[in-house]
Amino acid sequence: MGVQVAIVAPLSVLLLWAAHVFLMNQPAGRGLAYGFFWGAILTGAVVGASRTEAARRRSGGRRPGPPGR
Repeated sequence: MGVQVAIVAPLSVLLLWAAHVFLMNQPAGRGLAYGFFWGAILTGAVVGASRTEAARRRSGGRRPGPPGR
């Protein structure tokens, strides 16, 4: 998990900063603040999704169903 955060966090902050500064014409400082804010949310979403996917693969892709099936 730590490796994923170390890879995803800087990339997401940088990409979101660039999006805010160049696409939305925000000042660089405000764009950086938005980049850190949304980067933290995006990092959590990516790490959470990959952990969920890894758990699904470990279980063989089976989803718990109703009893008796």
